[in-house]
Amino acid sequence: CEMLIEKPHDEITRNNYLQMVLNSGKRASDLTKKLLVFARKGKIESTPVDLHKIINDAVLLLKRSVDKKVKIEMDFNAQKYFVTGDYTQLMNIFINMGINAEHAMPEGGTLIYKTSLVELNSQYCQKSTFELNPGTYLLAEIIDNGTGINPELISKIFEPFFTTKEKGKGTGLGLSAVYGTVRQHNGEILVESELAKGTTFKILLPVIENVVEEKPENDNYTSGTGVVLVVDDEYIIQV
Repeated sequence: CEMLIEKPHDEITRNNYLQMVLNSGKRASDLTKKLLVFARKGKIESTPVDLHKIINDAVLLLKRSVDKKVKIEMDFNAQKYFVTGDYTQLMNIFINMGINAEHAMPEGGTLIYKTSLVELNSQYCQKSTFELNPGTYLLAEIIDNGTGINPELISKIFEPFFTTKEKGKGTGLGLSAVYGTVRQHNGEILVESELAKGTTFKILLPVIENVVEEKPENDNYTSGTGVVLVVDDEYIIQV
């Protein structure tokens, strides 16, 4: 579709149809990815990642996109902040939560990303509806002072396709994707909310002990000139 759209032609109607096909394909792809995450079938990378860096990167993106009336703060108190997981999926958690918080503060407000460490014992893990193991967890709290969530709806907010937004304003898959990602990372997500006062989401992820941080590589590259030849026998790539 993208290649056909780029080709010059005079048929405006045809171009509109091609754009419709392209947009539909992208929406279907995005929907499928979110459903796979919720169903815990999507692929995830399992590498040591710095959760403080992930949150910081998410906040940098949010500051460029959310309403300027929303002030974003970070309060990092966790001394251990490496977890095992997928950088992209974990960052999507904090972007999703930030966007939801912005929608809950139409007149502006404060969004806080806060971290700390907690110890979960076997008794707590057994009572949890998540698959937890006793140990040290990084607690990431996403706090807003927005409109809050109706108590009658809190039990439904992680269900796929459930949304309180107007028609066309959301798919109802944002929080369900967050829920699925947290489960895939052997964590837990909780929510506390009070109408007209705000909402706090709590995400617990098991930390990695004794992680050795990699030193940045030397950026002194040697430049040169030459020709790069790419050979591929796949017809669709040659077109």
